[in-house]
Amino acid sequence: SSELFLRWLCNHRKRNFFLKVSNVIDLIAVMPFYFERFPGVASGSGANFVRVLRLVRIIRVIGLVLKLSKYSAGARVLGQTILECGNELGILSITLLIACVLFGSAFFYCENSRLDVEESEFNSIMRSTYVALITILTIGYGDYSPTTVCGEATASIAALTGIFVLGLPTSVIGVKFHDLYNQMLREMQIAEERERLREAAEKMQALRGIQKLGKVILGPRYEVGDEITNLQRAKIRKRAKAVFEEVDYDGSGAIDALEMGRAMKGLGAPMSKEALAEAINFMDEDGNGVIDEREFTTFVERMIVGDIPATMEVVHGAMVGGGVQMQSHKADSKAY
Repeated sequence: SSELFLRWLCNHRKRNFFLKVSNVIDLIAVMPFYFERFPGVASGSGANFVRVLRLVRIIRVIGLVLKLSKYSAGARVLGQTILECGNELGILSITLLIACVLFGSAFFYCENSRLDVEESEFNSIMRSTYVALITILTIGYGDYSPTTVCGEATASIAALTGIFVLGLPTSVIGVKFHDLYNQMLREMQIAEERERLREAAEKMQALRGIQKLGKVILGPRYEVGDEITNLQRAKIRKRAKAVFEEVDYDGSGAIDALEMGRAMKGLGAPMSKEALAEAINFMDEDGNGVIDEREFTTFVERMIVGDIPATMEVVHGAMVGGGVQMQSHKADSKAY
């Protein structure tokens, strides 16, 4: 009751809450607890009504299984298999019904040679059909068994018939389940590939932005990886400080993703939020989500020595599945 009340309380559409079948079943399942509190309801004719409501609790188990399909791929495949094998299940049901009626009638007339005298436990067609069903399904409870030669022969034929009645449709359903399960695995693999390629595209976009920012800092006369003298290095560091102060719009002494995005847009290389996050993560050494002046200078030092992964490395990493981790150097890395 408490769980149902809390679900209703947390639902944004309270008027439509009990329009769902699963919620109605849950409501009916808790009603017997309150009906039994009224005098006279739990006895007499009202007791049967309460028992019927109690049976509804069993349906909640089916509801739990249906909810499980949201989180279990195997349960979804099983449900899809049942839906797509409607024809096979229909053939199985009709064939099984015909076999039960035929062998049930045979059991009844074999065990009752005189219809005007009750000679055996097979005293009705319904009971004989029940025996035929458990024989065809090879369950064989043993509560009823034929005593005549005719009845035993009928039971033997019914058991053999059950192999063909159940075997052929079941194999078709098994093949369908196998095909759908393999299809599900392929779809999951495709989704993983798309996600990996998406991440690679974001890293490539971040990498291009970083390279463009590095070229602005190094200037047109320098290329990444060139031999640079100490004097030239000092000039580049001075230029990097000027760029840092220019990008730091709010003067907080740190560059966040918003400021980086404005700077890259000004350079003609706009980046998505995911790519900006990759770029920030590449320069951010302490993991606080922003870039201070020391981290920015370290990034420039890495640009000078060419310690930046190439675009093709990112593409190759995405193709082979490993990926190229665009991570910043630790604080204890060498300063050039």
